[in-house]
Amino acid sequence: AVIADVNRRPVKCERVRNRLNVLTTSKKVAFTLAEVLVTLGVIGIVAAMTIPTLISSYQEKATIAKVKKFYSTFAQACQLAVVENGTMNEWGLSGYEENNDKNSQYLLSDKYYASIDKFMNNIAKYMKAEYVPKRTLRANNKVEGGLYFNDGTYIMGIYLTPPNSCTTPVALCGDVYISTDGGVVTPGKNQFSFLFYADGKVRPNGSSKSVFNGNCKSGLNRGLCTAWLLKYENMDYLKCPEELEWDGKHKCSE
Repeated sequence: AVIADVNRRPVKCERVRNRLNVLTTSKKVAFTLAEVLVTLGVIGIVAAMTIPTLISSYQEKATIAKVKKFYSTFAQACQLAVVENGTMNEWGLSGYEENNDKNSQYLLSDKYYASIDKFMNNIAKYMKAEYVPKRTLRANNKVEGGLYFNDGTYIMGIYLTPPNSCTTPVALCGDVYISTDGGVVTPGKNQFSFLFYADGKVRPNGSSKSVFNGNCKSGLNRGLCTAWLLKYENMDYLKCPEELEWDGKHKCSE
């Protein structure tokens, strides 16, 4: 038994020695500095290529959502205002006219501004928005005031047709221009327009092939791209206008 134990001992010691050799001679797996820098560079390039596209896509969807929300709210407010005050041709709205008083700080007449105030106040209470009376300062031709909403959208401009135009319940009485944010105003990107009629109906501007081709597609006035944006839910007229058709191709990717 003793001899057998002695004979086995070298074998056991040899196994232990082999294991120690493996542990002491094995190399640790790690990245070199060059490999890390190359990886970070690739990640940076991919990010630079994809992040702007993702941000642009998000901003476009946010803008479309704001325009759709405004359209629904504004249309409902106009209908309710007509129910309470009668059709807009009975509101006594005065059309656009210049101020004859050259010493005045305003470009437009007090009568016209009073009409704007009346229209805005009649609908503001149904839109849960704050109306700041609009005035155009003569010194710098800067428009101040508007109807402001919590999501950053606001009615930045309004045009009332002449009184002899808004005379029947179905007549066009004017249009409003909205901005979806407080940045630099760019028609078709963050500025859009809507038409309103005496009976309270509201329509997005540019809802015909001729208006789309002559203004939105051509770039002459992309504030009239509103109907396209709502109908097709994209702003591809900013990317590939020459490829789009009102009754044809609706997206650059098609």
